Amino acid sequence: MEDISDKIFSSIEYYDQNTTQFVNATIDADMTNVYAEFEKYIDLGGTILDLGCGSGRDSLYFYDKGYKVVAVDPSTAMCSETRKRVPIEVFLMRAEDIGFIEKFDAVWACASLIHVARENMRATVSKIIQALKCGGIFYSSWKYGHGEQVRQGRYFAYFTEQELIDLFTSIDNLEVVRIWITEDTKVIKEHTRWLNFLVKKTYK
Repeated sequence: MEDISDKIFSSIEYYDQNTTQFVNATIDADMTNVYAEFEKYIDLGGTILDLGCGSGRDSLYFYDKGYKVVAVDPSTAMCSETRKRVPIEVFLMRAEDIGFIEKFDAVWACASLIHVARENMRATVSKIIQALKCGGIFYSSWKYGHGEQVRQGRYFAYFTEQELIDLFTSIDNLEVVRIWITEDTKVIKEHTRWLNFLVKKTYK
């Protein structure tokens, strides 16, 4: 049986090997409404961690708006794509391995934690919360569904709304701010339903 770590690294290989295809499919996705909701909770000029930066689409948007942005991605090719588009610090790193402590006003994890193994999700989210300053906001989006699956070379962890509520409320100093469902925003739709969560790190 294939080890779970092998499934995760096959996802990283997918992005390294299908860079152009992925960038073309996602670079023009209309994120306007989600950006607007996220930015309600961040002062202009605040620090943002783009966790799973992919093509650099979102890092570029936030940088151009005047935020201080740091990007992270486990794919060498995706890190290169982000560096092409925006002059920021980009770390080659998995979400599971970040070690920032109270560094960011906000963390943006758009469709990136879906590749973290379900059994590692709570520990990973706890690290993300550690990276936030007190009062910081964390945005994440997840494919709506049950269980896990390897599809076309990529591992996906699916969650229901209640599962994510249970996950976030099990972690200290977290408050769920908003939950909403969206459809695909990519130009070529996959008819995927996305669960969007905004959570806040409360003061100690």
